[in-house]
Amino acid sequence: MKLLCFVALFVSGFSIPLFAEEHDSSMAFDLQTNWGGVYVGGSFARFDGAQTYGLGPEFDMLGDMSGGFAGFNLQNGNFIYGAEAAYSFGAVSQECCQPNQFTDMLDLKARVGVGVGDALVFGVAGWTLATWDEGGAPELASSGINLGVGVDYLLNGRFFVGAEYLFHDLEESASAEFNAPLQSVQIRAGLRF
Repeated sequence: MKLLCFVALFVSGFSIPLFAEEHDSSMAFDLQTNWGGVYVGGSFARFDGAQTYGLGPEFDMLGDMSGGFAGFNLQNGNFIYGAEAAYSFGAVSQECCQPNQFTDMLDLKARVGVGVGDALVFGVAGWTLATWDEGGAPELASSGINLGVGVDYLLNGRFFVGAEYLFHDLEESASAEFNAPLQSVQIRAGLRF
């Protein structure tokens, strides 16, 4: 919960200028930063959450993943919309029972945002595919929705850094054997083309 509050405060700090009633004319020019086009980058994410098997016990989940992403933005004035695919690998494990863990995730996301100066404040929604590994047992596919918010900040015409909060609601795909609501905070850096 502390993680969610931090991300909400961080993102709202960039969105405050959107709702200001007064601004000087130089800010209106800055709002036209070009976010359109293709981009790629790398990321590091910290996960936490829980996992339940049917009506059975709940297991705390914790872990880190790193990976890469690619996407494109279309721009209409200050409004930006597009799509992004992100692949991450690592270990998000049951704290009690390693090596029971998610080993990789593929996030497919639609993005909608607003450019504010050199910042892009955005929301995302999409679908996640993940691999669950219990050591000697066969790996299980899981999937579910993802929802999130984030901000990217343009350092110059091409390079950007950012942060993203993402909620995943994952279920084992074949038989809904388990449910795993997870949240992550990601730091990211990328290059626009």
